[in-house]
Amino acid sequence: MDEVTMKANGIATTTWTGEEGHKSAIPMLDVSAVAGFKAQIPCDIDPVSRSEVVSMVFWYKDERGGEPIYSLDARGKSIAQAKLWSDPYVFGKRATMRTSVEPAKLEIDPLEAADVGVYRCRVDYKNSPTRNQKVNLTVIVPPNKPVIYTGAGRSLAKILQSFNEGSELSLLCEVIGGSPPPKVTWHFNGAMDDTYTLEHVKPLLVNITNKRAHLSALRTYEIECTSSGSRPEAVITWWKGNHQVKHMARNFADSPNITRSVLSYVPTMEDDGKYLTCRAENPVVPDSALENRWRLLVYCKNIDSLGTKFSDSPIVTIKLGLSLKANDINEGDDVYFECDVQANPKAYKLVWYKDGKELHQNMTARIFLPSGQSLVLRSVTRNSAGEYSCMAVNVEGKSTSRPVTLEIMYAPVCKDGSSTQVVGALKHETISLVCGVQSKPPPITFHWTFNNSGELMNVPSNRFTPVKPLSLITSHWHGSRLNYTLANDMDYGTVACWAKNRIGVQKTPCLFQIIVAGKPYPLQNCTALQSTGPYAYRMGHEDLKATDSRDADWLIVRCSEGFDGGLPLTNYELEVYSEENVYHVNTIYLNHTERSGSSGPVFEVPGLEPGRKYRLHLYAVNAKGRSDPVVLEPVTLKAVAMYTTVAF
Repeated sequence: MDEVTMKANGIATTTWTGEEGHKSAIPMLDVSAVAGFKAQIPCDIDPVSRSEVVSMVFWYKDERGGEPIYSLDARGKSIAQAKLWSDPYVFGKRATMRTSVEPAKLEIDPLEAADVGVYRCRVDYKNSPTRNQKVNLTVIVPPNKPVIYTGAGRSLAKILQSFNEGSELSLLCEVIGGSPPPKVTWHFNGAMDDTYTLEHVKPLLVNITNKRAHLSALRTYEIECTSSGSRPEAVITWWKGNHQVKHMARNFADSPNITRSVLSYVPTMEDDGKYLTCRAENPVVPDSALENRWRLLVYCKNIDSLGTKFSDSPIVTIKLGLSLKANDINEGDDVYFECDVQANPKAYKLVWYKDGKELHQNMTARIFLPSGQSLVLRSVTRNSAGEYSCMAVNVEGKSTSRPVTLEIMYAPVCKDGSSTQVVGALKHETISLVCGVQSKPPPITFHWTFNNSGELMNVPSNRFTPVKPLSLITSHWHGSRLNYTLANDMDYGTVACWAKNRIGVQKTPCLFQIIVAGKPYPLQNCTALQSTGPYAYRMGHEDLKATDSRDADWLIVRCSEGFDGGLPLTNYELEVYSEENVYHVNTIYLNHTERSGSSGPVFEVPGLEPGRKYRLHLYAVNAKGRSDPVVLEPVTLKAVAMYTTVAF
């Protein structure tokens, strides 16, 4: 009796490979399993650290369109309590995610021939980067039992069937099915007989290889169907319902017994629920046609109020809670938003944003996401103000709502957070004190007081006037100006300013400490460093800068400011003395507004002779005079020199 032998294993190979030509290759695992049995596709979901947790797991197949076919949602819960979803048009109840094993596995039971393809597992973590893995699943389909026929009439052969001696005997062994195609051999008395010939055979397999969970109306898709086992090669035709789809297919002969056809297909809403069929048949073998059918699920484009069709991406709008008024939210209030999503297909992800930056649940910052479509802000502050929006994602794309502006009303505070200013003044001098505050809504009134030696006095309102904000300052800045004249020593003290709006009175006043003006304090932390540079550049010869190649040695002196004595600094001075002969060499004046450093002056000292010792005196100057000097000594021009401060 002739026989065909085949071994069927559940998982035959597990080989990791990479994708060539990709900047960041996703590892590929090859897995083989037998149709009708259980298949397990591994995916490593273990986080890189113990503090990390899995948020979402998505499975994709053949990267056609990017929509997931299976998902695990563990947001806000443990992995064991995760919500599982399986596409009813791909796996349905045949698939489940096993997370209690390592690595985790997508289990398909029973496996079908149409499950063949490349799967991608995407793992989203709470904080870590997303991880992607690919698995190439090969489905082994066992062939049917071989059947032997006799004669040209294809009569079924019988055990111990009689034949006339000397007659011609023709035997036909037919094996249907099997992927990859089975090898058929003949055996006679236990030994292989190779005197047989291969005749015309009908197709063994036909399969639409890139079925999708759904299609979008009026989009163009490239649908692929392959057939194998036919000799000669099969003829592939496409059918929608009972009507053949012509002129839109391209056929390819990939190998002697494998035929492939690609159909350019644009579905309409009328196609929803119909079957798209790929038919393969051997034209010389009667009744050899095999079919693979795909029930179409077609999503309609969203339609606006004018009847215009647009993207299938979600329609997303954001709104404040029903009990809230956008212009009546104060510091300390609780605020919540709702994100309304209209999506077909259903959105599987929703993200919140403030001023374009993604928001995450943060109890310390009092940001809560109690459900996928709500955002709660508890005890808001003025820093909570901004533009809020939400974004929804479905398998067709993503859409972001128009932002909602949240304004927070708050009592006045000192501008830029500053509360105390030290102001120096001379007797009989009138100084202008500006009390700047930020508030929303604007202040209704300002209140000034003067405190001297424990005596607190109110300043009459006719002595101060409102100040309009400058154009470069935001409209939330408001001010009051007090012109204050110091008649005697008792007028030195602390002047305070409060503002009030409808939210309340300013908690911490803006303070001005009025002190007696005097000479500046000495400069601080003065250092000297030798520098070499182009002579013309240092001397300011503009016409020679491009051609002068001479280098000259210079001394760079830097200082930090001390207290200005209560009056603005006007300039700085540096005097150079020769220490050997104690004579004045040079004086350098530096306007206060021309300093190059934000915290003090920077002097460039030219004309010093190498090897000679010098002494430098440095001063800060205001309207009351110049400070006591800071002395650097001895200063000698050499390769690199640093000098310390000596103050008299």
